Amino acid sequence: METEQLAVSLDGLRAIADATFRLTFSFAKSESRLKSEIRSVADEIQDIAGLLHRLSLLVSGLGENEDQISDVNTTPTPLISCRRTLERLEGSLRRRTHESDGDGHEQKGRTDLKWPFTTAWTADLLNELGEHKQTISRGLYADSVEELLQILSKGKSAMVISDEDWVSEAFTDFLQSTGHYSGSIYKVLNRFIRVREEDYIKIQKRYKHFHIQTDLFQDQQFEAWLSKGGSHLWLTAPPGCGRTAFTGALVRETFQRRRPNTIVVPIYLEILQSYGQNLSLLGTIVAQVARQSQSAFELLSQYRQSGEPTMLHDKVGREELIALLWQMSKSFDHVLVIVDCDRHRAFGIMQIITTLIKDSKELAPNFSLAVVSQDYEIVRDSWNELSTHVEITPTVACLQTFAATELERRVRTGALRLERPAMKDDAIRKLSVVDDYV
Repeated sequence: METEQLAVSLDGLRAIADATFRLTFSFAKSESRLKSEIRSVADEIQDIAGLLHRLSLLVSGLGENEDQISDVNTTPTPLISCRRTLERLEGSLRRRTHESDGDGHEQKGRTDLKWPFTTAWTADLLNELGEHKQTISRGLYADSVEELLQILSKGKSAMVISDEDWVSEAFTDFLQSTGHYSGSIYKVLNRFIRVREEDYIKIQKRYKHFHIQTDLFQDQQFEAWLSKGGSHLWLTAPPGCGRTAFTGALVRETFQRRRPNTIVVPIYLEILQSYGQNLSLLGTIVAQVARQSQSAFELLSQYRQSGEPTMLHDKVGREELIALLWQMSKSFDHVLVIVDCDRHRAFGIMQIITTLIKDSKELAPNFSLAVVSQDYEIVRDSWNELSTHVEITPTVACLQTFAATELERRVRTGALRLERPAMKDDAIRKLSVVDDYV
């Protein structure tokens, strides 16, 4: 990385920190429940912005007396981690500073700002920001750009928020922002949902170091899916190519870039507790949609009070849950559902996915579905007609990173035993030397 490039990268990160500070401070002025904690978050971000400015000046000064550095070609990982933390926090807060104008879908600023995160989540954020600040401050003692890069590269790359922020949002948005914590609400939701929050967190942690970058996220097809209803994606990858890790990257990207009054519902079939494939999937979708809006929740509550034939007759329940989903979707500008198909359960839900895509065209034009799976011949023709088919072709580098992650996990959990501990470290070191991504 040339000195000028590093300085530009630092200035860009500082600009993001400045914007995030302003947003956070606006919440500190409006929110009374966590005012002190929010102000602390704003202070940490302001400190980071100041340190980045000093670091940029230091790099410019050191660079005048140094040749181009040729042995470092990537931004230090802790700076990438810091950028992701700030970008995702900014995105989450910015969505809550606007509200939808129901007729024209125009956005106008809100004055009743409410901090969208729990006390525990905010504490984790403060810890992460503190680690970023500590890493950046150590760089100020460098005597050369090369030494600076070495210091930054040794810093801890905190990933708590970037890996789990969407899980927190998916499980707490409506309930937290309105202050509803009564047992009756959870009693309704738990009657339908067939997945636990800790299972989402567990599956994200499994791939927390597997950072996928793909051209898909800059493609017009993905942008169309993000921005308007009625657009559906079928994303396929061969077995062993990190499909579930890709789904995690897709979910994070979708949460980060979604528009106001848009909800995202991620579903991993492998962690779905089944009482019938179709009903398990549909019940979880409607429960996750319901917890994002009070009006949507009331529809689900009324349905439960009507007798819940869903639990008795698969066909009747399937049709009623789909009709309920279309009703609930009217509470939002856009509903984005992402389904990661575990190979052992995919065949059981193919019909229901086909039905959702077909029926939504007329009954819920603001509904969009993305399915991540293997390329199944049995549905290839019909799904190609109903959705945009994108093949995920991983590079060798992507497979190496995935293999290193899986190796570390299996050794840690005891699923794989090696003769010497050093064998694992040697293998991971060799697999982790990568230069490109998907």
